Amino acid sequence: MHFSDKLKWWLLVPLLALAVFGFYWLGYETPRTDHLILFSVFGALILLCILIYRLLPRKDWWILFSIGLGFRLVLLFATPSLSDDFYRFTWDGELLRDGYNVFAFVPDEYKENVSGDNQEKYDELLHAHSDAFPRGMNSKHYYSVYPAVNQWIFYSGTFVGSPNNGNLVLLRVWMLIAEVVSFFLLRALLRRQNRESLIAVYWWHPFVILELVGNLHFEGIAITFILATLYYAYKNKWFQTAVMASLAIMTKLTPIFLLGALFLQFHWKKWLLTSVVSVLLAVLFFRTIVDFETLSNFGESTDLFFNLFAFNSATYYGLLEIATKYHWHEPRETVAGILPYFSIILGAAVVFLQKRSMEWTLLLLFTIYFFFSPIVHPWYITILIPLAVLTRTIYTLVWSVLIFGTYVSYGETYEIPEGWIYLEYGVVFLLAIIEMIPSWKLVNRKNTFLYPA
Repeated sequence: MHFSDKLKWWLLVPLLALAVFGFYWLGYETPRTDHLILFSVFGALILLCILIYRLLPRKDWWILFSIGLGFRLVLLFATPSLSDDFYRFTWDGELLRDGYNVFAFVPDEYKENVSGDNQEKYDELLHAHSDAFPRGMNSKHYYSVYPAVNQWIFYSGTFVGSPNNGNLVLLRVWMLIAEVVSFFLLRALLRRQNRESLIAVYWWHPFVILELVGNLHFEGIAITFILATLYYAYKNKWFQTAVMASLAIMTKLTPIFLLGALFLQFHWKKWLLTSVVSVLLAVLFFRTIVDFETLSNFGESTDLFFNLFAFNSATYYGLLEIATKYHWHEPRETVAGILPYFSIILGAAVVFLQKRSMEWTLLLLFTIYFFFSPIVHPWYITILIPLAVLTRTIYTLVWSVLIFGTYVSYGETYEIPEGWIYLEYGVVFLLAIIEMIPSWKLVNRKNTFLYPA
């Protein structure tokens, strides 16, 4: 071993130790209202992971895998500190275990809908809270919005440990399993490009680790099925592709965009067959947790989610200002109703008028959707990160850093940082446009700082 190699390892050990400490501190000790610590440590983790990536020999995939897995295992016993969604995960899981339909009633109505033997348990679940989340569950007045795959996992968590505690460990184990599978699927897809070492850009990304494993967002499960869909599509196995796509749809709904991404991959007859089978399987999976009587409740809650709430959407805020200024009728509902049409028109143009790879098409479809969605929570765009690695795009990685800044909304009072959001979208939009036009290359993608040769 040369002196330079020894020096690298002497540097790597303390850098790795600092990174582990950073993940621990954000996972166990930092509430989302402590902005100085939250953003400082997150920024430090980004820099540390880039430095480690540049210093570490990248030929041995198992070293990359072991380090990323180690970062995730640090968070195994953490209680989510950036999102309170886990209270609803527990609630839905307990309802399923006790034989109730999770879409039949909202949590506030439990007294009229659960048996007397279960009243005390659900009263405790409804009022469960922590110092980080003094109000506890944030959806007490709304029906569940989680599809079948999520609900099955919530249900499995009820058999281990106590609600909002031990059950979260099992949910996180499922997430770890999904992430490990994603690692090998993404590695296989990158092998087609002879770029296996780029796996670390996703596998070590602090944003991905904190949001998926640390805060239990099920985009992590959706990513696994999305990558599996791409993997089987490249293998030209239409039925496996359809099954994986249906599971992805039954995890987050938005992976319906996979059907558009598959359009140019298969002959139109095989594409149509794959799409029909995917949708039918998704309906069958969904039927395991919802009946026709309560399907409208799921639809009502989903519609309410997009029409009543807004977060981190520069497009929505900008149109709302115009609508308010010119006295549009019910401006919030009107703007929320207009936005999907932009997504549909531009999405159709991407599918039918351009000829790129599946991962490029899917990346564009998700990007368009997020640009015109009223709600873009930080963890939503984790789905873009593996697609960014496959396409070697920069704007998605920049977005994953800038969007973390929207946690500044959660302080002593809730306040939307519209100035930051306009800056975030402006920077991301500019970078995306530059990268989408081949003659305007922002970087030489054959050898960049983030995507080295």
